[in-house]
Amino acid sequence: MKPELLVLLTDEDWRLMTERATIRHFEKDGVALQEGTESRTLNFVQSGYLQVVRDFHGLQLTVARLGPGEVFGEMSFLERAPAIASIVADGPAEVLTLPEQDIESLLSSVPGLALRLYQSLAITLSHRLRRAGDTGADSIGSTRMARTGFATERQLPPGLIQTVDGIKQGLQQIERQLRSRNLPAEQAAAAVAGACDAVCATLERFTQDEVVVDAGMADLLSFRDSEAVRAGIGAYVFRETFSVLMASALVSRTFAMPRGFPDDWETIAAIHGNEPAGDGQLGPLVDRWFLQRPLCAARRSSATTVTGLLASGLGDGPVAITCLAAGSCHEILELLGSARSGKLSATCVDLDERALLAAAERAEDLGCSEHITFQLGNAVPAENGEQLLLPPQHAIFAVGLFEYLGDDAALRLLDWTHRQLQSGGRAIFTNLAAGNPDSLFMEYLLECKVHHRSAEAFTELFRRSSFGGATVTAAAGGADLLALATRA
Repeated sequence: MKPELLVLLTDEDWRLMTERATIRHFEKDGVALQEGTESRTLNFVQSGYLQVVRDFHGLQLTVARLGPGEVFGEMSFLERAPAIASIVADGPAEVLTLPEQDIESLLSSVPGLALRLYQSLAITLSHRLRRAGDTGADSIGSTRMARTGFATERQLPPGLIQTVDGIKQGLQQIERQLRSRNLPAEQAAAAVAGACDAVCATLERFTQDEVVVDAGMADLLSFRDSEAVRAGIGAYVFRETFSVLMASALVSRTFAMPRGFPDDWETIAAIHGNEPAGDGQLGPLVDRWFLQRPLCAARRSSATTVTGLLASGLGDGPVAITCLAAGSCHEILELLGSARSGKLSATCVDLDERALLAAAERAEDLGCSEHITFQLGNAVPAENGEQLLLPPQHAIFAVGLFEYLGDDAALRLLDWTHRQLQSGGRAIFTNLAAGNPDSLFMEYLLECKVHHRSAEAFTELFRRSSFGGATVTAAAGGADLLALATRA
């Protein structure tokens, strides 16, 4: 077997090298190369898969995988320096190993081999650097929108100003009563929830097409198109309610978009924890309201549904499952707590090193770390063809990933998923629904622009992919869609 990445070697070059190579056999977790040791060998994966593992503050993260045809140990060989990562078998694997003395003998005796080998190794290293540096392109990241200049004062509907003023006065009254202890806790919570619901209803009412057109006509000398006027109305509601909403711990964290996304791993952990927090008298009550909104409820409900679907596929034999954009790894950790997860092998993939390290710590506390591989990397295949490598999987899933992907990236991910699944393997993905009741709150107040999709549009993505179709269902509350597809 000629390594795919050593592209300049001839068949004769490879025959001469394999004649001098030894075959090493590994079972799962067998160490083919130890981080920190000096390797004077070139190693070629003959069969099976191996993980490239690095130590992060005492916790092990997988930073890449190697499959048949790939080479490792080349950096230590070229630099004559200790290996910067360990190579660990992901299951039964065979590795061809060529010692330095045999390599040097061949290089000195075979004309042109030295040039072909070193150029091939350079191409391999370039390939890996490109793969490591790719971010997956057309996903949605953190952006801040302007909050002025969209609509003039005359274009703001009088009813909008009156409604928002009424909401603000009501919240101020609740806060005064709480300070004077004249309002029971549950009554205060209900009042705050009502006021915050009114904010969402106000956005819904005053961003309707007919309202926006009339608002734009109110000041013809200051021309604004409908989208600009709509943005101006959203910006007004944002400015007027900002101080109260941002007293909520979860709302303010979501708005801050830590590490570039509104629902990073700590945000998702807070949603699952469902424990209100915030500043002042109103902060915890606004937080309690937000935690019960359809958006947060859908995140919890979809995670529970996905965990149940995965659990239903656990049989008596080994099962391999991968979670993409894993974040807090909530579903996998919940699944490993079930009674039938003894032969489960899980992989959690995420771009955020801190998310994986936090999940690895929790897995150690729960005593299930031996069942999980935490892999640092991008789950979305790049446009240039670079993609994550996995052994064949029984299931691949993601909760809260597809809404950050345009159609092209989503299709690349679906086709890649199909290739990674065993026959009969399942793909389970969610996408925020076009009818999400919190979509306007997300867009105008949280500055979270994502790809909401209808059930028809989500189904169409699967139809255009290698899966050829999927079963798509709506979650309770109308905020989320769940798709289930099977590799035939």
